[in-house]
Amino acid sequence: MAALTELSDDALFLLTTPSDTEEAPWMVMADLQVRDIDLLKPILRRYIEQQHLPWYIASYLKIAMRRPESDELLEAAPDLLIAEAPDRLRTSWNIAAEGKAPLFVLEVASTKSLRRDRKDKPRIYGAMGVEEYALFAPERKRGPQLSGYRRDAAGRFVAWRPDRRGVLWSKALGGLGLFVEERLWLRAVDADGRRLPTPDEIATAEVAARVAEATARRSAERRAAEEAAARAEAEAEVARLREELRRLRENPGNAADGRNGGW
Repeated sequence: MAALTELSDDALFLLTTPSDTEEAPWMVMADLQVRDIDLLKPILRRYIEQQHLPWYIASYLKIAMRRPESDELLEAAPDLLIAEAPDRLRTSWNIAAEGKAPLFVLEVASTKSLRRDRKDKPRIYGAMGVEEYALFAPERKRGPQLSGYRRDAAGRFVAWRPDRRGVLWSKALGGLGLFVEERLWLRAVDADGRRLPTPDEIATAEVAARVAEATARRSAERRAAEEAAARAEAEAEVARLREELRRLRENPGNAADGRNGGW
């Protein structure tokens, strides 16, 4: 191993920074962070399936790379990752074995993990070769809740910011955008800006549509029944009048006697 004094700052950082382990205090997640991932992941999975994209999506899966000048692995476990790879079961994403880094990683920061997610994770994911790193801090009171880093044209890992509407547009994910809803939830829009629904929202909308369709059908059936009844009544009245007219024509004297009151 090279002497530590001979290593660059980045190499020294990658050699000495701790891996994400279950014992690390920044790895403890509260309900809010877990629910944010549980909300976003099915949205993205459904989009991947609908668009037939060759992407693999995973949560809390460790990304592993060899540390500089060492056989030891540096491991980082993002809250969500997407890679261009077959969708199969994995125990980790080993960059050397897979032959590439993930396209996209996301961290949902807690108060305990925010410093590492802001300071250390960009250096780690940048060194790993990740294309885009998004950071969502729902509990953050000062500074942006949604930000990140991405590769520029020269391959440098540079700051990535939302647009004026608050959407963080992803090139790595084919134009998908992320935005914050109600300051707590991370949601997605497609390349045309259409909000992507959750499976529960789709199911609710389908139930509502079926209820509305059934209500409209019952209303139409009721109107049709009322119209049929009114039509039958009108036809009966026309038939009665025709019958009366026929009798008058056959017995005109009766009609005259009726008009003269019997005189």
